[in-house]
Amino acid sequence: KLASGSIRNLDLIPCDIDLLGEDLGGGQISGVFPSMESLRQQAKAVVNDRVFLRNALADVINDYNYVLIDCPPNLYLMTQNALVASDWYVITAIPDHLSTIGLSILRKKVDKIADLLKTASTLTGDGHPLAAALLGGVVFVKVRIGGDVITNTHRDRMERIARDVVGPGLCFKTFTTELIGFSEAAENSIPVWEHTSTNAKRAARKGEYQAITKEFLQRFLT
Repeated sequence: KLASGSIRNLDLIPCDIDLLGEDLGGGQISGVFPSMESLRQQAKAVVNDRVFLRNALADVINDYNYVLIDCPPNLYLMTQNALVASDWYVITAIPDHLSTIGLSILRKKVDKIADLLKTASTLTGDGHPLAAALLGGVVFVKVRIGGDVITNTHRDRMERIARDVVGPGLCFKTFTTELIGFSEAAENSIPVWEHTSTNAKRAARKGEYQAITKEFLQRFLT
């Protein structure tokens, strides 16, 4: 419960944590099929496995300006459903080697999922091609600051990701820094600006989440 009540114009729908790891990616189109009809049926199964979230959102999507789907760091069936239901996906990453080494692999896997969806939806013959969300950007989090500037290690990694991994314009200019106040707020399941600790108040005054939100709106406002 928030310290000052609920946040206006915001609905949160939690997922059951038991859903994590419940699937291994859904059906695929591979192997030998005895007939075109059996191939078509398998393609329909692949599509149906990946559209239930999009279909569930269809009844309420026009009630919201934005629907944000927070996914675990995998590409299992739940995450693939989120990719089908979304226009864009945004990656958060700590700008260090271990946290960013898989970014290029992730993009390739999402592209592979997009190819699977295109092929499967074409084979179904229903005339409704499916597409996966496009990469909308990378948001760096827990950026380490020395004084008033980013430390060399994190700055160099951020520049390399923008230049060599995701391409120009895809890394957000705004980011969050490594402050204990953010962790304290997360542990209490409330926004940092609602937390009353000294560390959280100090973090909230920096307005980092507000800056990211402003850039988000500038990127995706239609």
